[in-house]
Amino acid sequence: MSLGDAIMRAASLAGIVTLALVTLGCGQLFTRRPEGERLYRSRCASCHGIDGRGNTPQWMGDPYADLTDDTWRYGGDPPSIENTIRDGIFAKMPSNKDLTPKQLEELGNYVLSLGGKSSGEP
Repeated sequence: MSLGDAIMRAASLAGIVTLALVTLGCGQLFTRRPEGERLYRSRCASCHGIDGRGNTPQWMGDPYADLTDDTWRYGGDPPSIENTIRDGIFAKMPSNKDLTPKQLEELGNYVLSLGGKSSGEP
């Protein structure tokens, strides 16, 4: 094998290894978000913000828009949060009656997680 062939072979091998590492790394870049987070991002984040703090132009200053504190208009327990998500709040928040009970549970759990709580905490 000539020096040129050896260099080409090494370059090809380096390219294959690089491609494999990039492909494996992309799995971490494009992880699938949990259902509750996906629902939150598509239905709630425009008003409550991605971080849940309510710092959006239309709701900044409204204490109930901040989902990270413990201030709740209709209760901060999982059933109350799920009811609020499903029924909405007149003139403030649209209803989400099209969500399944499982989706409501997932979204409610995600909302609780924004404040650092799990669905089992008081």
